[in-house]
Parts: sequence; C-alpha cells; structure tokens
Amino acid sequence: MSPADQSVGRQLPYVPRHSASLTGRLSWRSWSFLYKWAYYSERFTMSSNDYTLTGHLPEYFMSNIALEKNLSFKPVDLQLKLAVNNLFNEDYLSVLSRPMPGINFEFFIGITPKFKRKK
Repeated sequence: MSPADQSVGRQLPYVPRHSASLTGRLSWRSWSFLYKWAYYSERFTMSSNDYTLTGHLPEYFMSNIALEKNLSFKPVDLQLKLAVNNLFNEDYLSVLSRPMPGINFEFFIGITPKFKRKK
C-alpha cells in the first residue's frame, strides 16, 4: 500500500454498499406466481469514490414477476415459466455508459425425465 493510495477504506468500484431483495411466492395446485423486489445502493466507478458525472452511479430498485405451471406426464415432468424482468421499465446503470435492458421477457421449459427402475 502506498500513502498516495486513495482507495484505502473506500467502497469498491461498481459494488453497491447496500443491496437487498425480497421474494414472494403464491402457489395453488400446479401454478405458482413469484414476485421479486430488489434494491441496489449507489456505486462508484473509481476507487477514490468521487461524486462526479462519470464517477457515480445512482441507486435503483427492480421488480420482476414470474408465472410457473408444472405438468406431470408418465415419462417426464415439465415446468413452464414466463418471467417479466424490470417490470416497471426502470432506467438504471450497473456499469458506466452501458445502458441496461428495459422491460424484458423470458420463457423457460424445464424437463425432468422419470427413469424406471428395473427390479
């Protein structure tokens, strides 16, 4: 460590000091609804933690939802999931000069085979 090092005791670049998330799940029969809320505090882009136009990224909140359906057949179990990320189309930056996606959608298919055991 050098006496000129301005990073000693400072927040790491691009790492939020505080972050939190809450997840809720409602299930009924073979259906599930999920909601995830996340918070990310301010981040800095330099180890000196300067509050400049290019040295500071603001805090943001994020909401995601998903709907799942489980199906069971003799040879396999299927899980179908539709997710909506950034539900409220939040404008945010995780990395300087790299705009992050607005509202976006994902579709997942999970396949779990049921292998028969021979006796």
